[in-house]
Amino acid sequence: MTTIRTDGRRAVTPIELAGPTETAVTSPGTIASVTVTDPPSIVTVDDDQTRSFAIGAGSSELLGASVEFHERIYVPDGTSGLVWVYDLDGNELQRIEIDSGGGPVELYHTGDTLFANAVNTNAAVVVSADGVAALAPKNRDDILGGDAPPTEEDDGGDEGDENGDEESAPEIGPPGAVTNLDGTVGDGTINLSWDAAPNNGSALTKYVVEGAGQTWEIAPSQRVIEIGDLDNGQGYTFTVTAHNAEGAGDTVTSPTITPSAEVPGAPSGVEATANPDGTVTVKWDEADGQGNDISGYQVESVSGTGERTVVGQANGTELKTAAGTLDYGTQYAFQVTTLSGAAASAPSELSATVVPFNVPDAPGDLLAQSSGSAAGTIDVSWSQPSNNGRNIEKYIVTAGSQTQEVTSGTTASLSGFGNNEQVNVSVVAVNEAGQSEPATTTSNTMSAPTVQISSHESLANQVNLTLAIDDGGSSDAQCTLLSDGVTQETVSCPDVYAVTGLKASTSYSFQIKISNPAGNMTSSTYNASTTTITGKVYFRCDEGYDTAYCDSVDGVGVYPQPDQSGSSLGTTNTPTSYKAYCWTTGPDTIPRAAPRAARPSTTTPEKTPRTNGSRSTTLPTRTFHSFGSTSMGSGRTPRGTSRSASRRHECTTPSRPTRCGCLSACSSRSSWAPRRPSRSPPRSSGSGRRSTPSCSGSRRWSGSP
Repeated sequence: MTTIRTDGRRAVTPIELAGPTETAVTSPGTIASVTVTDPPSIVTVDDDQTRSFAIGAGSSELLGASVEFHERIYVPDGTSGLVWVYDLDGNELQRIEIDSGGGPVELYHTGDTLFANAVNTNAAVVVSADGVAALAPKNRDDILGGDAPPTEEDDGGDEGDENGDEESAPEIGPPGAVTNLDGTVGDGTINLSWDAAPNNGSALTKYVVEGAGQTWEIAPSQRVIEIGDLDNGQGYTFTVTAHNAEGAGDTVTSPTITPSAEVPGAPSGVEATANPDGTVTVKWDEADGQGNDISGYQVESVSGTGERTVVGQANGTELKTAAGTLDYGTQYAFQVTTLSGAAASAPSELSATVVPFNVPDAPGDLLAQSSGSAAGTIDVSWSQPSNNGRNIEKYIVTAGSQTQEVTSGTTASLSGFGNNEQVNVSVVAVNEAGQSEPATTTSNTMSAPTVQISSHESLANQVNLTLAIDDGGSSDAQCTLLSDGVTQETVSCPDVYAVTGLKASTSYSFQIKISNPAGNMTSSTYNASTTTITGKVYFRCDEGYDTAYCDSVDGVGVYPQPDQSGSSLGTTNTPTSYKAYCWTTGPDTIPRAAPRAARPSTTTPEKTPRTNGSRSTTLPTRTFHSFGSTSMGSGRTPRGTSRSASRRHECTTPSRPTRCGCLSACSSRSSWAPRRPSRSPPRSSGSGRRSTPSCSGSRRWSGSP
């Protein structure tokens, strides 16, 4: 382990570690302390001397970096909500309770104050040099270190690049040179100070100070070093070089500085006040020059992490820092030294702490859009900006002439506007310092929807309507189907509306009515037809068959139901071609009876063309034969029927050979049947009559004209 003391002494000490560790970057004492998280233990390093001891905390990832403070070891434990306190021999002295909220506890120090911060809660503990611990809620500005450490999101950038602006950062390389290198003197001492060097894209790792025959390595957060054991009256110069992972920057040399025993007295009564414009006013009592002419005063800030920075010099007893010089939301105390030429007094006592603050930044990610569920309404959302040192009390949202204050959350809804009205929207954040700059945008309210039917797809019993929809900004516009002027179901508007349960080979008219909270409209009428399906019914009129039904006005009777009971709707000549609304699969052939002289084959392979739109497809056909005036494909001869009469019914289907018929789901259930000529004997009644056509399968089918 390598340790570097403030006087520049470096020590490299071998240590044994039994597990993972947490180590603080700096220590307020003279001993470095290392926390071993598993098994829980402490290793202390004092130059080349090491010591280790077990601690009472349990193994945990929330066991934090320990520090030595006035010969006590303080160990933060987020899991148990404690800070364990041990002496240098490993004896437990105290357990300091702190509400950790199940999160980590971190230790910071400045001067003779140790601060324990619970990251997840408002709890904090301040420990004095004599070991007395006091609770200090983080909204206490009068306790140094009473603020939570900045999160990674709040971090302004690496040391030396305070803006943290990636776009403006230079190409990664060694750091730049420090500025304002100078010093004040005391009796045998010089206080050397400088401003941070730009890191040039790589975090600073150290400053190297050389002079008076010595070399010091200083942590990058420290830009003040007190150099003692110097000869009064002798001039000294010093060099400072910044380092990062890329190497060393340019070296800067100080002017000649001469220590002197002739120094003025230190100021007293130092007070600091944070102002709402981001500045801090520091006041003090006039110092005693101790026989020396007072040329001015130098003011240093001391942060909660111990970082010391010269913030300015004044001729009188008051100094106001410039806005942005100090980090908003960070606690600072102040010390003042009296200047007499190059000579300087010892620093004053620390002032009470203050937290610089300013108005918040403007809200981010502002989004205004029409409400998806309410007409004339704008929904607004935004992200919380940096509060710049004071809690945000509220947001003021302005839309058009309306204003709404939001004290919880980052959303708002403002209503009362017209349909499709363009509205200017602004949001400001408000804290103790005042209002932020506004975030602005514009949005339109919901408009009445529109819809038209742009195209369609036809199937046998279904039409798919393609809709061109503008929902007007609604999240759930509703569409209602009107089929042949009759209102059907209402649904959330689809891109394609499927109209089912239709008849084949039938024309329909459609309209769509669309509505949202802002209004409604009905589309133009759109006409579409289901797929046309055709079939044939004809009789054998060739030689060898009874031709009584051929070319007869009584050839085919048409019935309004699936069976042939009751009166027919009428008759039609044969042969004639008819539409078939539906069909179903069945056996390859229908049994028939051939003439007594000869029985031809029951199957006649034929091809029947079918036209579908602009395409013509040749499809297979099937034939079946039956006898009698009422039987269709039964293969039986009813009473009173000439057995020599023969009829064949032929169907055309889109896929495979089938029997003509009508699906049970079809609207029309009319049936067709051959009808005897008037000269034939009357049909038998009773058991000899077949009133229902015969079909195989799980349903009963019939054909339709």
